[in-house]
Amino acid sequence: MLRTAIIENPDDLKCVRSIWEELAAQPRATMFQSYIWNETALKVFCSKDAPRVVLVEGDAGVALLPCVLGSGGQSVHLAGETLFDYRNALTRGSEKALQSAWEIVADWGVNFEVTALRGTQVEEWKLLPVSFFANAPMVQAAQVSVDQFLGSHSRLGRHSRRIRKQGAELRRHPGGNRALVTHIYDLKAQQDVAANLFRDPLRREFMVEIASREEAHCEIFTYETAAALVAALVTFRDGPVRRCYTTYFDEKWAHYSPGQLLLFDVVTESLREGLDCDFMTGEYPYKNRLANHMVPLYRVDATSEQLRAAAHREPTAAETVPVAA
Repeated sequence: MLRTAIIENPDDLKCVRSIWEELAAQPRATMFQSYIWNETALKVFCSKDAPRVVLVEGDAGVALLPCVLGSGGQSVHLAGETLFDYRNALTRGSEKALQSAWEIVADWGVNFEVTALRGTQVEEWKLLPVSFFANAPMVQAAQVSVDQFLGSHSRLGRHSRRIRKQGAELRRHPGGNRALVTHIYDLKAQQDVAANLFRDPLRREFMVEIASREEAHCEIFTYETAAALVAALVTFRDGPVRRCYTTYFDEKWAHYSPGQLLLFDVVTESLREGLDCDFMTGEYPYKNRLANHMVPLYRVDATSEQLRAAAHREPTAAETVPVAA
């Protein structure tokens, strides 16, 4: 017998916190599946994304889908608005629990979207339409020593020393420094770039709130002079990985490439600490220049009819997950 629940009020999430944290403790989960990231997102964005958290429990398995009904009610996706790079259901045991969760979502009669699933996490979604989305570049500590990394990027090392000679000191700050986090995202909001995410005050509010949560293990690395914030990198410690989340730099210092140099310095510090460095979604030259590994990311787009059909199908050996080119 399956037991189901749909949570629509973020204040009621505490009722499922224990099972959520238990499921999120599994090695395949990232910080974006954690209770604190989802609780914060569901509360901050509830005015535009209506919470519809689905929990299915049975003797053979458990599935938790942190769904939200998007603005206008035209689609369902997983919590986190635009600010979660990696998404997934939280499951344990039989696939039937997840399929039952799909059937509940299908009853809402709208399209279902998930962006993005990491690598092998996509396997349990193979009954639904899955497509390659992007790569996430990273540096795996097991593949390179600190000395090897520095030797491979000696030019960046020279430029890092040069910018410091100009008075830009490398510093590390805790995420609980709300004034600094607020300042960084206010500066990001002022940048003249297309599709500037942080012009939205709710997104800035979310970042300040999640960075301040002790469980998020946020650290901010900066280049600073006595008078200016030259560059900043907002990071989160996620088990053995440092996730490099947001980069900012002052355009007045652009000729020094402070964002690239700060990322180089943070990777160096992370390798010394035995940590991998994840550069998050999207391949850009400044990331690829340092990366030694790519994690493929996938997207699910399903109609309610496809969700319902998948809920009643049995997976076959012939069905495989698409592989990135």
